[in-house]
Amino acid sequence: MSIVAFHAATAVALASAPAVADSPQPQAIAAIAACRGIADANARLACFDKAALQLQSALSDQKVVVIDREEVRRTRRSLFGISMPDLNFLKGKGEDAKDVDAITATITQVAATGDRYVFTLDTGARWQTLEDSSRQLTPKPGQSITIRKGVLGSYRLSVANRPALRAMRLP
Repeated sequence: MSIVAFHAATAVALASAPAVADSPQPQAIAAIAACRGIADANARLACFDKAALQLQSALSDQKVVVIDREEVRRTRRSLFGISMPDLNFLKGKGEDAKDVDAITATITQVAATGDRYVFTLDTGARWQTLEDSSRQLTPKPGQSITIRKGVLGSYRLSVANRPALRAMRLP
C-alpha cells in the first residue's frame, strides 16, 4: 500500500471515530480529567490508576485514537491535491488550521506521456502535467518540484524553478 493510500485510509478510518477535535472528550479521557478534582491523595491515585487502565484498553481496542500535531501536519501535506471531506481532526487550531497552499518535494521518477509528464515524488504522490511541457527542460529524478494551489481548485507545478504548468494529482 502506498503512503498516500495509507494516509487516506487512516484519514477515513479516523474520520469515523467519535473523538474529533470539536466533539466532547471520549469517556476514557474524561475519566482521567475527573480524577484531578479528588482531594484525598490515595483516592485520587486509585482513580488515576483505574482511568489509566481504561484509557490503555480503549487505545488497544482502537476506541480512542491519538495522533500528535506533527502526524496531523504530515498527513495534511501528504493529502495535498486530493479532494477530501471536511475532517475536523485534521483542521488543527491557530497556525495549524491554515490550509496547505503549496508543497515542495523531490522527483523520484519521471515518465513522459506524449507532451506531458507524470512525476512520482519522494512523498509517494503522483502528479501529471495538463499542458504541453515542451517549454520546460526535461525533468530528472532528484530535481526539486513545487506544487501550488491555483484558482478554482486547480494546481500548478514548477520543476527546478521553471515556469509553472497546470497539473493534477493522480490516484
